[in-house]
Amino acid sequence: MEKWFRVKEVAARYGVGRDTIKRRIEKGYLKALVMPEFSKERNRVYNVYLVAKSELQRFERENTR
Repeated sequence: MEKWFRVKEVAARYGVGRDTIKRRIEKGYLKALVMPEFSKERNRVYNVYLVAKSELQRFERENTR
């Protein structure tokens, strides 16, 4: 079974901000699953980005010297 990470966890893993990870996803450097999540407190739907462990391993292989 594949392990999935939220943007916050990926950002902590690489020591960068959440916005940096979201930009990498939007530009296509990282592939992510986008899931809607409803917030009852704010009565709004947010997008949650989930990155698979295998995708992080691919990203690390291609971007590590």
